[in-house]
Amino acid sequence: MNSPTKRFIKQFIILTVGVILLGLYLFSGPLKSSYLSIFPIIYLNFGMISLLYFIMMIRAKNQREGKFPTSFTLAKSTRIILIFFCSAVYLLIYRKNALQIIAFIVFLYCLFSVFETITILRFFNMSKETRTQRIK
Repeated sequence: MNSPTKRFIKQFIILTVGVILLGLYLFSGPLKSSYLSIFPIIYLNFGMISLLYFIMMIRAKNQREGKFPTSFTLAKSTRIILIFFCSAVYLLIYRKNALQIIAFIVFLYCLFSVFETITILRFFNMSKETRTQRIK
């Protein structure tokens, strides 16, 4: 496994621990009645989709620059389709708790979007600095 992927996984583990601690606090206190047993499964699926997205972006970056926009669009579209499909399955299974599930999915989508964007931008900036240092 290459260094950027290892770094991403370490940061993802830190994010996971933070979300778990926040969830324990919220669902043991103020939102105790809103907890659903499906929440950890939804979080796990978001994590796998996020890792897949990151790997697709790393591979896209290593290709020719002209193919990057196409690869980026494909990766983003794949991510959104997977999230939509998983969300539809969850909503079919847990119809009576749809509002809670949708709120949780939107929260995770925003959280992971920010996390992925920051991580990928850092990776691209580091790659640019490395290339600049090699040229000098």
